[in-house]
Amino acid sequence: VVLKMAATLDGKVAARDGSSRWITGEAARTAVHRMRASADAVMVGAGTAMADDPSLTVRLEGFGGRQPLRVVVDGAGRIRADGKLFDGAAPTLVATSDDVPLDRARAWADAGAEVWRPEEPSGGLVPLAPLVEHLGKRDVQTLLIEGGPMLAWSAVNEGVVDRLVLFLAP
Repeated sequence: VVLKMAATLDGKVAARDGSSRWITGEAARTAVHRMRASADAVMVGAGTAMADDPSLTVRLEGFGGRQPLRVVVDGAGRIRADGKLFDGAAPTLVATSDDVPLDRARAWADAGAEVWRPEEPSGGLVPLAPLVEHLGKRDVQTLLIEGGPMLAWSAVNEGVVDRLVLFLAP
């Protein structure tokens, strides 16, 4: 499990008003696409999915390999099923909690996503250790976490991160 983070030198991950699109430059973005190309799955949280509407696909010139599984962690059912993550460009799995209404989970499934819920009640949270175990059983050997600070902290706190890649920009 690789946790990729980008931050400014003063530790910010986004502009306060949400206006910033990228913190780093073209070279770092290319490096991230190479990381995606070698990953079996790429994960973001609901906050990142809503703020950025990412596609989480590999967009390298000449890339002809398979796209990684897109994993969205949303324990509260906040993301809508109409963004780029549901465009069919790559398979999508939404990891959610037992608190999310079935109609929201059904909307994700109707949009083509697989929906995963933990076996044990989780109190509205998505436990990452069981999710990583589930992904491993699906033969996901390399997971790239590209989420924001909340998902990053959860991954570190639950001890699922094997490697950290940090891009720092002025």
